[in-house]
Amino acid sequence: MVQAKDTREEVDWSKWYNFQGRMGIPIIHLGGTRATTDLLALCDLSEKSEVLDVGCGTGYTACEIAQKYSAHVVGIDVSEDMIAKAQERARQNHLKSVEFQVADVLELPFQDETFDTVIMESVLIVLPGEKRDALTEIVRVLKPGGVLGANEDFARSETPDEVLDCLATALPLMSLLTPQDLRKLFEDSGLEVMHCIENSSKGVITPREVVNIIKTMGVVRLLSYSLRSVVDPEIRMFARHYREGSNIMIKRKDTMDFFGYVLIVGRKL
Repeated sequence: MVQAKDTREEVDWSKWYNFQGRMGIPIIHLGGTRATTDLLALCDLSEKSEVLDVGCGTGYTACEIAQKYSAHVVGIDVSEDMIAKAQERARQNHLKSVEFQVADVLELPFQDETFDTVIMESVLIVLPGEKRDALTEIVRVLKPGGVLGANEDFARSETPDEVLDCLATALPLMSLLTPQDLRKLFEDSGLEVMHCIENSSKGVITPREVVNIIKTMGVVRLLSYSLRSVVDPEIRMFARHYREGSNIMIKRKDTMDFFGYVLIVGRKL
């Protein structure tokens, strides 16, 4: 794992995450909808697939799977606000093959060998404690031969300490792996890595992604989100941290080359 100075603040980041859920933010990971589409294509989904979406957020990916592949999907998240918004999204799209529930990836409420596919987007980077515990639990609920497909932000092994320290100050909730560390984590958890595709953080925010966010949230909700990010002191603080971290990873020319996202797919042995 890429190490950074421990600058973590005693801040309840769940408030920021829940706020994003209430505002209906559709995608909260590098690569946006393009990365999600690419990841799903690597996982060989079909209408017979039983799919678990870990850290489903507002349900964008789970609903996309149900619509595009006609698969049965279960989405879980630790945030009640996120799950409420995901359920609303499924109702609005008249999807009956997708369901959502509040659950923790470290204690999945499912029997062994339940799912053909597990999807996970930007979950490991914000998990506290031992990340392997989460993968071990995911492997438990995968059927033999089932696959875990993940999209996770990464920092290259050569990233200077001062850059990592700046990122840790801006986004203390994040702990980035290198692509090599992520591959080893998968293998040590009993997964055979089938795909491991590194993507640069350059150009991850496209006009199309911006239009998609506006279209998904709606102009009124987007304006409300922007207003709350200015007038609410606590939300403004979170927004400032998030903006500073994003600048380091995807905007600053002197730092963006050290970061990116990796699409990794592993099969249960």
